[in-house]
Amino acid sequence: MRVAHVARRLVTCDPARATGTDPLGAIKDGALIVEGDRVAWVGKHEDLPMDTPVVDHGDVVLTPGLVDAHTHACWAGSRHAEYAVRMAGGDYEAIARAGGGIVSTHRAVAAATFESLASTLRGRLARMAALGVTTHASFGALRNPAALAQNSVPKALVEAAIGSGFHWAFLGCAGAALVGMTIAFLGRDPPLRTAATPEPAGD
Repeated sequence: MRVAHVARRLVTCDPARATGTDPLGAIKDGALIVEGDRVAWVGKHEDLPMDTPVVDHGDVVLTPGLVDAHTHACWAGSRHAEYAVRMAGGDYEAIARAGGGIVSTHRAVAAATFESLASTLRGRLARMAALGVTTHASFGALRNPAALAQNSVPKALVEAAIGSGFHWAFLGCAGAALVGMTIAFLGRDPPLRTAATPEPAGD
């Protein structure tokens, strides 16, 4: 299927379109043509081929999916009480010695069931996707000792949360599992790839 998407401002992140004052290569009254799951054309709305069906998104910014490279979406428990202690001048090392800090999160994740982790992960990823995040990096699931023993556990958690429509890669230097999520689980189309984007590698 071939369709054009039009917006008041289209951010391309294309180095060929970038300038000193516009490093994001934005196009005012921009448009892009989608064929299947690929972006086939990008340019001004006025330059669209006349026979292309158009979806006009109006006065919005159309941008590539955002990459969240740090948020740990898979976790359990709460450390809200520690926030009050820190605000009152409490020392993080003292909190840790008392059993708080990241160790308390480790314990909560290890004690959580697979189903509860998947359920909370589903809600968090849905919220992130609704805000434009299509790629997420997190090693939160690896805090589970079972996950450390079997690398398939974090992937299984994501599959349980959003299904199998995502691409998986491993960033070994940071110990982070990168999940290029589709947003099909929200009832919308998967993220688009440009024509130059290679097919994702196998597991």
